[in-house]
Amino acid sequence: MRKIAIVMALLLCSKFSIFAQIKGKVMDSKDGSPLAGASVKIKGTTKGTTSNADGTFSIDADKQVSLEISGAGFSPQTLKASPGQSIEIKLQANTTNMSEVIVTALGITRSKNTLPFSAQKVSASDVNS
Repeated sequence: MRKIAIVMALLLCSKFSIFAQIKGKVMDSKDGSPLAGASVKIKGTTKGTTSNADGTFSIDADKQVSLEISGAGFSPQTLKASPGQSIEIKLQANTTNMSEVIVTALGITRSKNTLPFSAQKVSASDVNS
C-alpha cells in the first residue's frame, strides 16, 4: 500500500511539472527563420536553456518570470512569461562588430594580455577557407 502511495505521489508531481513550463520559439525578425542555440534564461537565476534546431525551447517555471533571450549576433531581449504560456520571440540582428574574446578552461573569459600562455588567433579567412 505504501508503494502505491509513493507511485501516485510521483505521478501527481510529474503531472504538475508538465504544466509548470514555458514553451516558445526563437526566430530571426528579418526572415522568420528559427534560431538554433539561442540562450533563454530566467532573469535573476541560474536556470536557463537553449533553443534546439527548430528554434523551440522549454523552461520550467512555477510563476510569472522575466526571460532573457539572446543569441550570437543578435540583440538581447527581455520579456515576461507565465507557466503554461507559449511565446514567440523575434530577435533583431545586431550590426555591431564582435570584439576579440579569449575563453580558457571552465569558460573563464580573459584579456589576451593577461594570459600566462600563448593563445592562437584564428581569423575569419581561416574559418571560411
